[in-house]
Amino acid sequence: MEAIMARKRIEVVISELEREQLQSMSRSRSLPHSLVRRAKIVLMAADGHTNQEIATQCEVTSPAITHWKKRFVAHGLAG
Repeated sequence: MEAIMARKRIEVVISELEREQLQSMSRSRSLPHSLVRRAKIVLMAADGHTNQEIATQCEVTSPAITHWKKRFVAHGLAG
C-alpha cells in the first residue's frame, strides 16, 4: 500500500505594519510590476486564499506562489 504524502501548507502571517506596507506596494504605480505582484501574492496568502485563487488573480504559477510565500516567511518584507 502506498502512502500518500500531503504537502505542508505554508502559513503566511503578517503584522498590521506589514499589511499597510504591502497594501501600499500593491497599489503602487512607480514600483516594478514584479514587486507589486509579489505584494499582492503575500497579501492574498495572508488573507487565506488558496494558491489556485492567487494564481488566477495574479497570473502566476503555483510554484511561484510557493516561492514567494516561503521567502516572505523566512525573510519578511526584506525578502
